[in-house]
Amino acid sequence: MHTTGVSELRSRLPFFLREAERGEVVVVVSRGREVARIMPMAASMLAARKALKTLRGRSVIGDVLSPVTGHWKAAK
Repeated sequence: MHTTGVSELRSRLPFFLREAERGEVVVVVSRGREVARIMPMAASMLAARKALKTLRGRSVIGDVLSPVTGHWKAAK
């Protein structure tokens, strides 16, 4: 993984894009704070699938959008 500032990214963009093509993740920082990541397409798709899998495990079917059946009292 490479970490680079915005100004270095601007001046060496082709280099960092080649690194991403080779499978490296490039973290872009601005004023010491991470603002972006450049990563291979496959890695970003895997990250998205992993996030969706995590959400799927936390979801409860019918938790918010389903109509409430029966009478219930809200806690005070």
